[in-house]
Amino acid sequence: AVPGGRCVSVPGYAWQRQRYWLDGATTLRGLPTASAQVASASAAHAPEVFADWLYQITWQALETTTPTPTDKPGCWLLLADTEGVAEGLKARLEAQGETCILVLPYKTSRAPLMPAYQIDLSKPECFHRFVNDIFESITLPCRGIVHLWSLNTPHLPHDMTAASEVIYEQGCGSVLALVQALVQSGVQELPRLCLVTRGAQQVSAADDTLAVTSAPLIGLRRTIAIEHPELRCTSIDLDGTRAPQQSDALFAALWANDAETEVACEAMCVTGHG
Repeated sequence: AVPGGRCVSVPGYAWQRQRYWLDGATTLRGLPTASAQVASASAAHAPEVFADWLYQITWQALETTTPTPTDKPGCWLLLADTEGVAEGLKARLEAQGETCILVLPYKTSRAPLMPAYQIDLSKPECFHRFVNDIFESITLPCRGIVHLWSLNTPHLPHDMTAASEVIYEQGCGSVLALVQALVQSGVQELPRLCLVTRGAQQVSAADDTLAVTSAPLIGLRRTIAIEHPELRCTSIDLDGTRAPQQSDALFAALWANDAETEVACEAMCVTGHG
């Protein structure tokens, strides 16, 4: 025991809370102790208290250049949506001399273009078969795989329970199955993987169209980047207003091929952060 100390009675029940503070003049083993000060609840939660405790994401505008065809054309796998974004991206890539292969979920209705492949999202083995067939058949280097299936999910479904299976299959579920198939395929040089979302990132305080159904893909991308850096996984978030220029912005972000891992396209302004 510390000489000169005082005894206190401790409550016998867990919900009986009692605070004990050191007096300002108290010494502990000959050393003076600082006076204890109790901050008010409002002061404890004031913004300035946490200003230096948390990280803040800062978005910066990226420079976009006029696209020019490459000397050696490549191949792109587009896991296409049914709203025309992949169709527009395909046209822009082919204008640069690239080859595109469209992939749709099995029994997809309202397909804008005839796909080369269809995958049953409920069967992970279909992804393994798809990856093996693709890399055995293509002769051009595969530059990237662009996942746009999450654009098919409702922005804010009225019945989240009923839509949850579709949201999972066309979002995180299909990405997870695709990544597993890629890393187990034995391909020496894996293509870059890009996850396309809509309205999942808040670039400015004025953004009020955030889509909770797409947000999990942002977190999954960060996990993929850590566990499988060879995929160079990138996320590109499109404007939540569904502007017709989304294909142009998506192409600009893909063709830039820079080191940004999270990119957002807001009103044709391409921004990103590491």
